[in-house]
Amino acid sequence: MFKQSFYIIAIQIVGVILGFMSVYLVAGDMGPEIYSLVGVYGVVSGFILTFSHLGVETTMMREALYWMQCGDIEKVKEYTTQSIISRLIGFLLLLPLVFGYLLFLYYAKYESRYLLILISFYVGSCANALCDSMSLIVRSQGNYVFSQAVKTINSSIVKFIAIFVYILYGATPYLFFYCLIPIPLLLVFYIKLRNYLSIDFISIAGTIRKIKDSRNLWLNSYMGYFSNSADTLLVSVIFPPSLMGAYTLYKNLEGMARSFCEGFFDVIFQRFVKYRGDAKTLISMERKANLTRWAVILLIVAVMAVFTINPSFFVRLINLTKYNDVILILYVVSLASILYLFGKNEGNLIALLGPSSVILKLGVVMFFVTLSSYLLVVLIPTIEGVLSQRLFILGISSLLSIFIFKKHRLDYFKNNYH
Repeated sequence: MFKQSFYIIAIQIVGVILGFMSVYLVAGDMGPEIYSLVGVYGVVSGFILTFSHLGVETTMMREALYWMQCGDIEKVKEYTTQSIISRLIGFLLLLPLVFGYLLFLYYAKYESRYLLILISFYVGSCANALCDSMSLIVRSQGNYVFSQAVKTINSSIVKFIAIFVYILYGATPYLFFYCLIPIPLLLVFYIKLRNYLSIDFISIAGTIRKIKDSRNLWLNSYMGYFSNSADTLLVSVIFPPSLMGAYTLYKNLEGMARSFCEGFFDVIFQRFVKYRGDAKTLISMERKANLTRWAVILLIVAVMAVFTINPSFFVRLINLTKYNDVILILYVVSLASILYLFGKNEGNLIALLGPSSVILKLGVVMFFVTLSSYLLVVLIPTIEGVLSQRLFILGISSLLSIFIFKKHRLDYFKNNYH
């Protein structure tokens, strides 16, 4: 279980290093106002990534290893093919909403500039969502290292190459390269999945039936958007580009930390699916995963203790002096990572082993809690207000996950929910 995770952690370390180099050379030089466009791409990409997901891949994450162990390869092919079809349906449904948002920014925020860049954000976001869909399918079949390696190429290595585009040609070519690079990666995933894609299973009616059957899962995913990504959408609409740039910096740093954690822990917990109903084995695996979680939390605390010795020195070292409140941002990224890890293991176990009705109920509760928390942003229209809202949501999410899982722990381990 842990052997593959250590391969993943090596890949993640490379990704984090390259991500920091991107922040140092691009965000530090570009400044907050232009860098806000990177945040806009993040908003569009996150929106399409979430709402084009119609639950079919999530079903595969919960069931594919079990199907393969039972020898039902045809079912894996059926779900693989119709997962891709479901994404294409999602892209068409989202097109009017995304273009309405981009036109608003074009006229209201950027004074009728950057139209072609904004349009390219939609195209690149669709390609990125397809890459994510294929990555989930590959991971659901047990190919964790391949999935994470390509994800790291997309999120870090290629974006590191984009640094040279920025240095040589400036901001505009960099933004085109940054958002459109997922397109060639689609070929990599196609080659990996080509034996599981079949024209025999191309069916709009069949796909819609699966979407309907997965409604608890995709409704929960949509609810989760308001906890994880809607804050950036709100900031981009309410605040000027300069504050959007600073918050984009925070989200990118938090995203690197989250990706590092997910790349390790998600691999560990995906293997739990293989042992559904075997409570003794699952309890042993859970114990090891929890020890690993505490080790990572202690590492974060140690890093921040070193940072506290001379924060201004480290800010200059990473070239972020153009951003106001950057010291606060770095502290909040660390605290957010710890809060996220507190409930990470329990959240994964609920998502993979719990009944879909419980997953949906948890999503509904977090949806309403998150909507209420946005009052912080409205009442405190500063970077401090936005960061406070983020910490509040991460804390509540972890507490709820821990409470629900502890209450039903043995039940989830003993029973085989679908």
